[in-house]
Amino acid sequence: MKPKMKVAGYMLALFCAAGCSESEPMSCYVTIAPTVRARVTALAFEPGDRIGLSIVRASEPGVRNRPMTYDGTVFAGGLEWYAEQTEPSTLVAYYPYSEGGAPAQFSVAADQRDGCEASDLLGAVRTGVVPGAAPVSMVFQHLMAQLTVLVDNRTAGSVQEVVLEGFATAAAVDLEALEVSVMADAAASEVRACEVRSGLSYRAVLVPQQADLTVSVITSDGVVHRKTIDAVALESGHCYDLTVEVTGSGLKMQLSGEIRDWIDGGSIGSGKDDPGHEEDPGALVYEGETYATALVGGRLWMAENLRYKPASAAWKAGIWYPKEGASGVAAKGLLYDWTTAFGGETFDGQAASVQGVCPSGWHIPVREELEALVDSGCDPGFFVLSGCWIHTTSKYGSASYLMSASLSAQNTKMACLKISAEGAHSFVSVPVQYGVSLRCVKDE
Repeated sequence: MKPKMKVAGYMLALFCAAGCSESEPMSCYVTIAPTVRARVTALAFEPGDRIGLSIVRASEPGVRNRPMTYDGTVFAGGLEWYAEQTEPSTLVAYYPYSEGGAPAQFSVAADQRDGCEASDLLGAVRTGVVPGAAPVSMVFQHLMAQLTVLVDNRTAGSVQEVVLEGFATAAAVDLEALEVSVMADAAASEVRACEVRSGLSYRAVLVPQQADLTVSVITSDGVVHRKTIDAVALESGHCYDLTVEVTGSGLKMQLSGEIRDWIDGGSIGSGKDDPGHEEDPGALVYEGETYATALVGGRLWMAENLRYKPASAAWKAGIWYPKEGASGVAAKGLLYDWTTAFGGETFDGQAASVQGVCPSGWHIPVREELEALVDSGCDPGFFVLSGCWIHTTSKYGSASYLMSASLSAQNTKMACLKISAEGAHSFVSVPVQYGVSLRCVKDE
């Protein structure tokens, strides 16, 4: 028998695909629609990944460290909601799953040469959740810090290894607050970085802290090139690039670099007051929904498809569920035609951007902005396959598109980014009556 939530008054009933009903109480299952701001190796979870989920209730205990497995759309684990359908609860999740329980302490690996995935701790919290059939949207964020060392080797020997010294590897974790701190009295340790590109770039996941950082580049001629940077401050959830020039006389450090993976932590400087650090873009709250955001190519984008329904919009008349129906909205957003997306604003497809149904300070991207997004090299997992609505047949199509504000000369078609199941990108023109996904981009 599958384990279930042990709460008073728990109801054993068949799963109700339409949801939980107060008039006819039926049980329904807890599922999690995740969004990851980024990850060491990808921008999304992969099928088979497992998280640990806890549900905290005010009235009585809920669930602790329930394993949930990702099926490509949601995390599920056969966990039924409690019967009190109006009682809110707090959901706390973390990755990777540990049978020993949610970590109060976490250590990054001292040897990450075979990969730094196991050192990549993520957490997510969602408050005020009540039982329902729809997946619960949760935004997972990094709790560790990431450092990429970019090597410019000007010696005769080839680079064999990069070692980072001076940082402690053990952290105290508060998952409910999504906070980590270096363990008191934890000793500094060597961390051997993972090779990303042979001889060119090396990466390590580190515990956020401020300490003197020593970088050693070991070359094939047996020479250890070493240099220390004083009072380096690495923050939770940020990533940093460090360019290292290796010469016969030692190392030269260039404390800047373009950052493509996690949240842009900026340049590594000499302390906490370094003006090179950028603030975590964090999550965007819009009309009661929380969206993850990502800094890609120097622009702040929604990392999720918009799921806002304007009060004036009518279902199947300019706005549609994704191909999976209402249960797919949390993970895949809604589909909009051009008129609904623009919210009555006029736009000739060539002029400045328009807000439309996007939040204040954000806008519907023009084609050039979508092109720049693709050219930035973002991971294919950044995009979500949600299908489309074809007005001529009144049916869903299998193709997935992201809307742009750019129109044809006759204003009958809009330029869209087409996304294939294999992650390929192309630009096509589709009729303005099509229902397609929308990602908003922050105004410059």
